[in-house]
Amino acid sequence: MTAVQASHSDLGRCLRRVDELYASETRRDAVRRTAELTRLPFDDPTVRVWVADGDDWTVAGDASPPDRPTLASRRLSETGLPAESTLDGQPDGSPTNELLVPVDDRTAIEVATQTTDGFGDEAVALVETVATHLKRVLADVDTDRTPGVDADMGVDGSQSHDSEASLDPRASVDTSALRRLHEATVDDGSFTETVERLLSLGCAYVDLDAGLLARVDGTDHEVMTAVDPTDTHEVGAVSELAETHAATVENDTAPTAFADVTKDHDSHPAADTARAYLGVPVTVDGETYATVSFSSATPRDRAFDPDELEFAELIADWVGREIERRQRIEGLERYETILEAVDDPVYALDADGRFSYVNEAARREFGYGQEVVGESPSVGMSAADVARIREQIEGLLESDERSTTAEFELQTADGDRAVVENRLAVIGNGEFRGTAGVLRDVTDRTERRRQLESFQRAVEAASDGVAILDGEAYVYADETHAEMYGLDDRTDLLGESWRVLYDDDEVRRLESEAFPTLETDGTWQGMVTGSRPDGSTFPAELSLTRLDDGRLVCTVRDETDRLERERRQRATVEVLQRMYEVTTDQSLSRPEKIDALLEAGTDYLELSYGFITEIETDGTGDGTQTVTRAHGDHEGLQPGASCPLPESYCRRTIERDELVTIHDATAEGWADDPAYERFALESYVGGPIRVGGGVHGTVCFAASTTRDRPFSPTEKSFVDLLRRWIGYEIDREAARAELSEEREQLRLLIDSLNEYAFVVLDDDGRVQRWNAGAESTFGYESNNATGMTAAELLTEDRQELTERLLQQARIAGESSDEGWYARADGSAFYADVRYASLEDDDGTFRGYAVVARDLTDRRRQRRRTERFVEESEDVVTILDTDGRVTYASGSAERVLGYDPETLTDENLFDYVHSDEREATMESFYAAVDGSEVETECRFRAAGDEWRNLQIHCQNMLGDDAIDGMLLYLRDVTETKQRIRRFESIFNQTFQFTGLLRPDGTVIEANEAALEFGGIERDEIVGEQFSDALWWNHSDAAYDRIRNAIDRASSGGFVRYEGEVRGTDGLATIDFSLKPVRDDDGEVVLLVAEGRDVTVQRRRRQHLEVVQRVLRHNMRNDLGKVHGWTELMVDESDPETRREQFERVDRILGRWRSMTDRVKEIRQVLQREPGERPERRLDELVADGVETARAEYPSVTVDTELKDGSTEVPASVSRAVHELLQNAAGATDDPSLAVTATTPAGGWIEIDVCDDGPGMPDIEAEVLETGEETPLTHGRGLGLWMVRMIVTQAGGDISVETGDGTCVSLRLPTEARGRLTVSGPPD
Repeated sequence: MTAVQASHSDLGRCLRRVDELYASETRRDAVRRTAELTRLPFDDPTVRVWVADGDDWTVAGDASPPDRPTLASRRLSETGLPAESTLDGQPDGSPTNELLVPVDDRTAIEVATQTTDGFGDEAVALVETVATHLKRVLADVDTDRTPGVDADMGVDGSQSHDSEASLDPRASVDTSALRRLHEATVDDGSFTETVERLLSLGCAYVDLDAGLLARVDGTDHEVMTAVDPTDTHEVGAVSELAETHAATVENDTAPTAFADVTKDHDSHPAADTARAYLGVPVTVDGETYATVSFSSATPRDRAFDPDELEFAELIADWVGREIERRQRIEGLERYETILEAVDDPVYALDADGRFSYVNEAARREFGYGQEVVGESPSVGMSAADVARIREQIEGLLESDERSTTAEFELQTADGDRAVVENRLAVIGNGEFRGTAGVLRDVTDRTERRRQLESFQRAVEAASDGVAILDGEAYVYADETHAEMYGLDDRTDLLGESWRVLYDDDEVRRLESEAFPTLETDGTWQGMVTGSRPDGSTFPAELSLTRLDDGRLVCTVRDETDRLERERRQRATVEVLQRMYEVTTDQSLSRPEKIDALLEAGTDYLELSYGFITEIETDGTGDGTQTVTRAHGDHEGLQPGASCPLPESYCRRTIERDELVTIHDATAEGWADDPAYERFALESYVGGPIRVGGGVHGTVCFAASTTRDRPFSPTEKSFVDLLRRWIGYEIDREAARAELSEEREQLRLLIDSLNEYAFVVLDDDGRVQRWNAGAESTFGYESNNATGMTAAELLTEDRQELTERLLQQARIAGESSDEGWYARADGSAFYADVRYASLEDDDGTFRGYAVVARDLTDRRRQRRRTERFVEESEDVVTILDTDGRVTYASGSAERVLGYDPETLTDENLFDYVHSDEREATMESFYAAVDGSEVETECRFRAAGDEWRNLQIHCQNMLGDDAIDGMLLYLRDVTETKQRIRRFESIFNQTFQFTGLLRPDGTVIEANEAALEFGGIERDEIVGEQFSDALWWNHSDAAYDRIRNAIDRASSGGFVRYEGEVRGTDGLATIDFSLKPVRDDDGEVVLLVAEGRDVTVQRRRRQHLEVVQRVLRHNMRNDLGKVHGWTELMVDESDPETRREQFERVDRILGRWRSMTDRVKEIRQVLQREPGERPERRLDELVADGVETARAEYPSVTVDTELKDGSTEVPASVSRAVHELLQNAAGATDDPSLAVTATTPAGGWIEIDVCDDGPGMPDIEAEVLETGEETPLTHGRGLGLWMVRMIVTQAGGDISVETGDGTCVSLRLPTEARGRLTVSGPPD
């Protein structure tokens, strides 16, 4: 199909998508969809829709106007809209053709294509069809209607419902009302008139004033028809749906009725105009389309009865079905118009597969018209094509697809045959109502396609180059021809002489041999040597043919590969022949054969070196390669030479366990490989030699130069064959030696084993051989036993079994017997005897082998075992795979109170407590799958007493003696009770207690320890004790606990005080690890104990600090007081004495302040653990700032709190106050800043900064570390108190000094029940 030739299938494809056009809601949308639909069948067309704007024409929609006037735009502007479709071509012969199709008197469609061919009739018809539909859509849009095509409308024009909407009389509505309703619907008249009659009937029936049919569209409520004596409702009026009672009807399928709206809906916007209301939804195609309603301005005196509701529903049902029918008729009319207008034959089949419709094009093209309606589709078709199309229809019905395409041969009415393309579609939505098809005669296209496909296959399959000479110059050459002669582009040959492709000698030869033959015969064929620009040459077969017009067709084939293949094939045959001669030469030893094959391999592969290696490896990739045989002069590849395996090429062969080939080591990335650095081999091929299932070594060929080609499959097969032969030879020699040794060992074993009797019988069942074990077992010496029959070895009452045992062994290969056998002295013994047939390697039967073992002692031991099982404290049971008891030991009665016979054939799971039955069954079936399982459950013993049983389950299904699931049931009721008592004691102690393995793995931890750390039991049991959250706050704590575990596991008792992290921060515990030894003195357990001594330690530490500071300060101040008082005694000046007295008073004032601080410190120390009154951060900071400003009026304080509502410990208020006081008093006119941030979840950081001279190092150290020595006393008790408050709250302090001081308090915002961070943020 050319760019402007639209076929029948193209038209059909557009028709199938025409419903998209009818979905348009605006003119712009209709124009856009028209352009998309028109483009479908053409090759990159330009489509424009022109619209008249006064005397001018403009392009509508999203399309761009043309850059220059087109034929269509000139015609529209100069002569106006044509009455019918017009075709135009460019007068200058350019490949632009244009089609202009009128839509209505103000609209036209332009289609332009770039092709020299004109528009075909089908193409014009297609665009005209689209124009027809556009005209209808534009009319619908202009009248504010939403066009559409019924999805249930069939292509054949059939309807899925009756032609008229009908009423379904209901028994509850009186007959006269139904009659009037029916008469109203069958009377002549328009749809609106009929609806008005129905609304009038409804008003009279339900005794209301007004009746409405209103369209519901989104949020709009539009009156379509009204019967209203008061003229309150106007047809066409649109209002908000929410302002009407219809809003309650839209989302409901049942009638909505209010006899008196004021009772329940007095606030509704429509309550003033409609006091009584009855509304019913009108459903179209399953969706609410409108409402039928009746209303009155006054309330009804009674509720609506069911008859009235049903009458209103009947009216709504008729209206909905009538709207659906009218929409289907509109769609049908559109489809009929389209089907009769298209040029493609269209048909439809009913559900029974008979023609229900054919259009005029079918009669015109194939001769079949209305006469085939009602006939089978086999008219003009073969039975096979009919069956194939039926299969396609069935396939469509079974899938989500709606259409498919097929080709078949059709006989026309006049007897001609045509190949037809059938576009087949299923009719019906959800219900199969037939099929429709669009036909197109594709006979010519099919034939052209077949020819093109054949030609294409021929061209693609050809490897020859083709060129055409006109005179001596090339006028055509394909890419293959150019590439063969080493040219990058075929155009490089055009205009050149053929002589540039051959050297002078070859040119002269062709001129003397080929051209004379061409003159006489018209053809010449022969071998030539072509030359390339790079100087290389290649052999080729050249074929020359002279055409009638004098031109010369040259066909050339590169014969390089063929000649090389022939040479390699000859070499392969020769090397395989040589390999056969060497391997079958019995005069050569294996080493001599290998040397000969290595030499043959190097010649065949054109490589310098061939060698065999043995590999010794430790399984980790390390090992040694040793060369055992070699051919070639490489000094590193001589017999006896060895190297580490990682430095060899063979390591890759061993790693991959397959052939490894390298034809250019440098290019393949080996330049930096240790093997390349050691051996410098550029080409290599090697394969593993496998012996006894493992890698023995490698066979390799290599060279120090690169190969010009990769190794071929034939070459790799030779190496593979060689390495397999070497492995086979080594295996065979080892097997021969092993077999000889095994035979000797077997002879010695048979002769030395006295526990087993080995007897060899001939084919008649008489003894041929008798070992020492047989002599001791049966009591006959070997010479006396020879010739005895096998039957004589059994006791007399069992000798008749001999014939059957031997017969079974001969047929089945073996037989067995367990029973009583006879000794030479007449006594009997119980034995296990196995019989097996003996055959030669060729399968010839030679007799029997008999192995007997005296079971007398074992039988006695088995009886003792059975007695032990019966008397065991454990109940031994055997179950089948369904849980049914097949055996129960006698101890069942003693342990469980059940007679063993009572349990036999019972299902064991029926006795397991229902709460634990599922888990017990899962454990049991895990054992059935092969695992050995232990579990515990509660088991119902006799008297309905529940006992705790420990069950050990073992799969013994493969054991002939047991053949089931072996279960040991142990009563652990008393043990469980003791364990529960121990756990109660273990978990109720206030100390932190845990049990560890010697390696530090946690076995158990009590509730006190888990709650302290906010840890779940499953998070710690089975993990390392040192990895628990208790120790992760510092490396020192971690190292200390690891060291303690090591010392305790070595037998030492460890005890120390240390810090651990809990849910409320750091705490100090008195911790100990005690080893527990077994009877042999080995440490088997570690008992960890800890007691929280945080409060005691802090109180002790802080009191010591307070006492030291007080002693230090009082000692200094007392010295000063003493000096000032002495001066006061000698001073006579009153003013000086007053100043001296004030200084003493200030010192005493500091003592009073220190006394207050000591009281506050005591209050902090006396606070009980867990006490944590909290305050909002903004309130706490505000109090501190207010106090600081009161004491230091010149101070400036800025605050920036990220989240002031955060709750923090109330005691922090005192710490902030102290820091503000300390900072405010550090300098004159101080400037302070208080900020708060939340750097990590659950933590807050409060920064108090000043611009003073900086805090002394000793005071900063006191705040940050709490460390204080007698030589470095801090003078201020306030800073000590800050430290105590923050650490008691679970936080820490940092200090930065420089241009001022910034003290940071990091605090947890709440006492967490679970530890969620490892510590304060860094």
